[in-house]
Amino acid sequence: MFANKKKNLNLVLDFIKCYQKRFLLFSLFLWLAYFLAVNNSANQVFTLSDLNTQIKGIQSEVLLAKARATELQSVERITAASQNLNLVQTSNVFYLAGNKDVVALR
Repeated sequence: MFANKKKNLNLVLDFIKCYQKRFLLFSLFLWLAYFLAVNNSANQVFTLSDLNTQIKGIQSEVLLAKARATELQSVERITAASQNLNLVQTSNVFYLAGNKDVVALR
């Protein structure tokens, strides 16, 4: 019985010796694949975080641009700009009604 266990152990050790290099190469390949997968995942998370930061910055710029556009389109701003450009103001405005559109004349 002891000899049978020793024989089985020798068979296992011979099998390990025979396939040791293949096992090491396969283990190295699996480790490399795992490393690349983890690295790729971390890179995607970093890129996603960076893109989210850029989106937030652009959204704040859009809000500032909308506020500036509203400010520039105000009646007070247009009146001040027309005075700076020495435009003549009229008091009489005539509207022409056509088939499709209404047009204002001064």
